[in-house]
Amino acid sequence: MIKEFGTTLADIIYPKNCHICSKILKGGISAFDENICMECVKDMKKAVPMVSPELPGAPYNKLAACYNYKGPVRELIHKFKYENRPYLASTIARLMAEAINPALFEIIDCLLPVPLHQVRIREREFNQSERIARELSFSFKRPVSLTLKKIRNTPSQTTFKENERFSNLKNAFVVTEERGIFNKNVLIIDDVVTTKATVTEASHVLKNAGAKTVYILAFAKG
Repeated sequence: MIKEFGTTLADIIYPKNCHICSKILKGGISAFDENICMECVKDMKKAVPMVSPELPGAPYNKLAACYNYKGPVRELIHKFKYENRPYLASTIARLMAEAINPALFEIIDCLLPVPLHQVRIREREFNQSERIARELSFSFKRPVSLTLKKIRNTPSQTTFKENERFSNLKNAFVVTEERGIFNKNVLIIDDVVTTKATVTEASHVLKNAGAKTVYILAFAKG
């Protein structure tokens, strides 16, 4: 009772605000969690279910993006990645868990976050895909593998035209421990997919290293 009173008092004195729209989170039906409100969640547009590649010969088997990269989804990702709010990974993972069929996690052996080069990690202080993967790992009881590494500090994909993004990532990824993924069903975790260049190159490296099946799950589709 004392603890509940203290929590209530703290919420009154220091109310929490939605990281997307800045409205005060009052709990109950108005809050999705301690970071965002239900109104912003309702404005998030669902994207594609898990589907096979559009082009034949793609190295991954199926891909799913949970939401469209617009409005509150875009704002949430921006706050998460560029305003140093790594704790928003828990909110993003929960939104993904509610959008995707949980049966996916029953057929995979491990989660593989899209890696960042060490230089980029030092700049941002964390890998957003790894943070999301660890939250999903906790919820669905599947291990996170960091065997996929990025060895070239490539320029941002946003600086290239669509047809140039694949060549920008050529030979950028390696698998450091093949036995960890050999003959395994793996799930690549990413925050946003646009041209699919990053996840396609990563999938190619994983398949060459012996992965049996490569699935891709992203929070948003650009």
